[in-house]
Order: sequence, then structure tokens, then C-alpha cells
Amino acid sequence: MDTEIFKLPPLTSALLKSIIFSMENQVTIGYLDMISGEVVEVSNINEAVVVKEFIGSKNLISLTIKDNKDRFLLLPPWGSIEGFKIREHFIKDVKNPIYKTKLNHVFHTGRGVFRKFKQVLKENPIIERQWLEYKSNYMKAIVINWYKECEGYIKLINLEDEVEELPNDLLISDFIFSTNIESSDKEVINKLKRDFTKDLDKIENLIISRRQALLKNPRYVVAYNLGNEVIGFIEWEAVDDKLVEITCYGVVKLYRGLGIFSLLFDKLMRQTNRERFEKVLTFSTKRFKGLNKYKESCNFSCNFNYSLVDLNNWNQNNDSSELMEV
Repeated sequence: MDTEIFKLPPLTSALLKSIIFSMENQVTIGYLDMISGEVVEVSNINEAVVVKEFIGSKNLISLTIKDNKDRFLLLPPWGSIEGFKIREHFIKDVKNPIYKTKLNHVFHTGRGVFRKFKQVLKENPIIERQWLEYKSNYMKAIVINWYKECEGYIKLINLEDEVEELPNDLLISDFIFSTNIESSDKEVINKLKRDFTKDLDKIENLIISRRQALLKNPRYVVAYNLGNEVIGFIEWEAVDDKLVEITCYGVVKLYRGLGIFSLLFDKLMRQTNRERFEKVLTFSTKRFKGLNKYKESCNFSCNFNYSLVDLNNWNQNNDSSELMEV
């Protein structure tokens, strides 16, 4: 019997809401059933769930997550750590100095932070509504970016007017982007490259390893968190005076889904354009597929798994993120 190939169902508004609802349920563990297109919840992976045989089917079957791991996809994590993170981001955006101070105070009081946070919001209905809208857009963006990471060709249905990506000012306040690195950063990047490539299949690893062996003068665009830790990078090298090639790239798993790669890529486009290069060559494998979404909007010419970017076209048709220059 052939192994069944599963694909993510279309991310409709109803499914998106169902995923978010399950993420916020701290009692059970949520999974997306890629056959029925529905969210299921269990207390552990050995617990059986009753699901449809396929979308629209009336036939029900009983399965365990443990024995059907390919069919059931674990939803994005949403616990106390994520709860603290979103509240911390929100406080930075609060304009009212009185409530900004109050929220900052309860955020650092130790136990009962979430309850105290909610009590302060109840004092001001306007700020409470801002919080609810902020949280809704934040979680929608997490789910959408998670979907994009899980399946590069997913089609998002009827979400354009409802969902906003995370605003860039979040990144400006929490991350630093630079084209200058220290020798210690190079060591960290080499370790990250090994981590990023260890799960690749044999062919992908061969392609990347051979290109890495040819490196003569690699350069980098790097993203740091406020602790000055490298959390993402793009490695590139000049092939000649007109062409550069991206040889490796990646973002640390903890920081994926925040748009960091997009900003790294934009930074590279601006830098190479200033140095009078004309084309950027990059590869895209099953694992490294971060550039796929740019192909249509920026008129990429594609050959096999390689893409050629016209720098003039890019800089004319994309807003700059140069305000993050350091």
C-alpha cells in the first residue's frame, strides 16, 4: 500500500478561528486533521479521536494521533511564554502614559500577571478594545505564517480584508539588522548553517555542501535580538561585478513567522544595489523556500530550483526597510 500524501486544507476564515480557539485552550492539545480539514483536541497523543474519513464524508472513524502522525499536524504553541510576549509587545504600543505605566507595573509584579493585566484593561474600555484587536491580529498572523511555513503553495481564501501581517514597528523595536559582523558572529552563523541543513535530504545537502565548499569571500546580512544574539542571516557572495549569489540563509526557529527573513532579504537587495550589482541568484529547496512568495510580484525568472532577481526591478517595486539601518 502506497504512503498517503497529505496536504493542508485551504485556510478559510472559519478554520483560522477554529485554530486560534484551540491554541488558547490550555487544557488540551490541538491538531489539524489534514484529511477532514478540522481541528481535533486530545489530552495526549495516545487518546483516540473520532474524525471524518474525508472532507464532506458522513463516515466516521476512530484514530489515535500517535499512530497517524502524518495526518495530524500539531498547532502552533500558545502558552504562558507566548502570552507574556504578546502583552510585552502591546505595552510598548500603548500611547496613554498613565495606562502604559500601570500595565508595565503589573507586568513585572510576578504572580497573577494575566489577571492583573485584565483588571487594568477593564478600567479603560478603549484600551481594552485595542488589546483585543491587537491580540486577534497577532494570532491571525501567527497562524498564517505557520501555514506558509508548513506548505509553500497553500492558498489563503478570503482573508485579505480580515487579516493584517504583524507591523514592521514590532521588528524595529525588538531586532537589529546589520551588514557588518564580528568574527564571533561568523562562528555562530556556521553553527546555525549546520543546524539548518542537518534535516535536509541527501540531494539538497549535496547541493548546499558543494556550493559552501566553493565559498571564497562570503558576506552576510544578519538579524540580532536585543541580547545581541544572531537569530537570522543571509549569506551571499559576488560571482562577478554584476551578479551575486545567495549561498545560505535561515532564521532561528524561535523567531520564525515574524517577517524577519523578508526584512533580511530587503536589506540585501538595498545593499547589493548600492554596490552596483544587477542580479541576485538564489536557490530554493524544500527546506529553504523563503523566497517563493516573491516570484510573481517581482518578476523572477526561474530555472529549476534557482531564481534570478533583477535588482532594479526589486528596488522600484518594493518599499524600503532602510530605517532599520544600524
